[in-house]
Amino acid sequence: MGTPELIDKGTHVLAVRPDGEVLAAAVRSPEGTRWSVMVVGGGVGRQVESKEAAVAELKKLDA
Repeated sequence: MGTPELIDKGTHVLAVRPDGEVLAAAVRSPEGTRWSVMVVGGGVGRQVESKEAAVAELKKLDA
């Protein structure tokens, strides 16, 4: 289906399908040092070191 649309809200980034369904989110830690990438319905998330790494993870999803 392709790459989801990424919506950057500063402290979080959403991966959204064309129909508006949120597939995943990347959220910055309160300390601002790490990002958590969580897939909706996917259980435990994954932590990465930067926003760029989080966005790269979200781009791997299939919309």
